[in-house]
Amino acid sequence: MTKHNPNNYDQSPYESITRPAPYGRYAGRLGAFAIAMGVGAAVAATPWVASAEPSDTGSAKGPDVSVSTNGETRVQKGTATATSDGTGSVAIAHGDDSSATAVGGNRNRAIVNGDNSSASTSRDGVSYGDGNTARVVGEDSSALAGLGDGNTATVNGDRGVAQAGLGDGNTATVVGDDGLAVAGEGDGNTTTVIGDGSAAGAGEGDNNTATVKGDGSSAGVGDGDNNTVAVHGDGSTAGAGDGDNNTAITRGDGSASGAGEGDNNTSTVNGDGSVASSGDGDNNTATVNGDGLTAVATEGDGITVEAP
Repeated sequence: MTKHNPNNYDQSPYESITRPAPYGRYAGRLGAFAIAMGVGAAVAATPWVASAEPSDTGSAKGPDVSVSTNGETRVQKGTATATSDGTGSVAIAHGDDSSATAVGGNRNRAIVNGDNSSASTSRDGVSYGDGNTARVVGEDSSALAGLGDGNTATVNGDRGVAQAGLGDGNTATVVGDDGLAVAGEGDGNTTTVIGDGSAAGAGEGDNNTATVKGDGSSAGVGDGDNNTVAVHGDGSTAGAGDGDNNTAITRGDGSASGAGEGDNNTSTVNGDGSVASSGDGDNNTATVNGDGLTAVATEGDGITVEAP
């Protein structure tokens, strides 16, 4: 299984994800937001600093903890690092070689609990925006939320990557190992991955949603507004974009759905090893109910195809 490198900022979020044609063009829309670095446990706002400072145990090697608030270092023990600036910003890192960076504005938060993990509101030294939150619970993972306002990136797992930014109000969530979620290049985009080795991306537009629940699956949406894609299964794909209000839903294993290159197209798969495609026009619908079937509704408007 391909592992995402938390330190490779030039890595395309989807270059290692295998997608059946023609759905890869939708999932690959977020290459410009390739800022790869790495739902966490809730951390109460008020007691962060007090709860983060460990007691002296007298052990040979104490815990690795760093806490910074409002630009001031409050706790520094071991190899963890934390940096903050602005009013109401909080950075907490707990773990060997972990790092938390909450900079570039006010009320930004970066929380890490795990070894070799990072949470940041800054990319390559560039940071701006208020009210961004990056959280990681796990090892070798990373979360980035910033380059805009009110973005949230969360990883709960190992070797995960979540990125939300280049716009406002974007949310990226990974629950599982080796997962990737990217939301940005627009406003109000949401990506969710629940499973291992899966990826979801939404951007190049506003209010797009991509959801994966399964292992080794991918969902991508972009280049338009109000598009929705979802995968419920393993080794499956869903993609939508190149227009507005398109929907692609895949339920099953080894299946694919795609909707786009137009508006108000819908593709739905219920089964294993099946394909549904709609687009190249408006108001087209392709539906599959069963295994090993194909439905294509393209090259026109108002076309409806069902299989069987």
